[in-house]
Amino acid sequence: VQINTLISRNIPSVIMENLPEFELDKRAVPFDGRRPAPGPVTLVEPGEIIVDNEDPGFTQQYKETKSLLKRMLPGKNTDEDEKYHGMVYWRNNPRWLATTDSKFFGKYVRSGHYTNKGDGDRKVSWSAEISDGGFHDIYYYVSKISPPWQRGRDKQEFGRNHFLVHHDDGIEETEIDLDSAEEGWNFLGSFYISPGTATVEMTNESEKGRFVTADAVKWIKR
Repeated sequence: VQINTLISRNIPSVIMENLPEFELDKRAVPFDGRRPAPGPVTLVEPGEIIVDNEDPGFTQQYKETKSLLKRMLPGKNTDEDEKYHGMVYWRNNPRWLATTDSKFFGKYVRSGHYTNKGDGDRKVSWSAEISDGGFHDIYYYVSKISPPWQRGRDKQEFGRNHFLVHHDDGIEETEIDLDSAEEGWNFLGSFYISPGTATVEMTNESEKGRFVTADAVKWIKR
């Protein structure tokens, strides 16, 4: 299903939703017109804290590198000044770049950050302020973004996302196997977190594919 948001402030303006198990309702009555929405739609339920890559709690860590030619040329690099970038799959990206796709999580802007896979030298982190200490279930939003020439294939290899979860007992390493994970919220684990700042990090470590994407993290108080 393609939804064109027309004059709203949604980015991207065309949202695509996959309905793999669509069943025809032969008793359905066609409708041509418009109806008011049933009420405000919220992406955050009571007791949840979500930090998206568009939020202030999202940060990037990478080693800034520039070619000799770029350092010698005067003026600004207009490509670096752009907020969102198209995903160029064959180019090496030494930093995390923001990009948009309808598969990403977001209230108005469905965006994520991506970089080339590596050995874990580049990280992103999500930090949230926890007011009520206790065990929290932590989730990561999986968005399986693939090159155009691979879309529609039955078998695609995405690899694993590697995470560092900060909690009261230290830092725990965990991962999500993207090949078996469903798109949407995926469980990272349950951890005891005292009131204060809670942080989840993700690295660019991956054994498959050409790039790693970063989107959103959610904490739910038990």
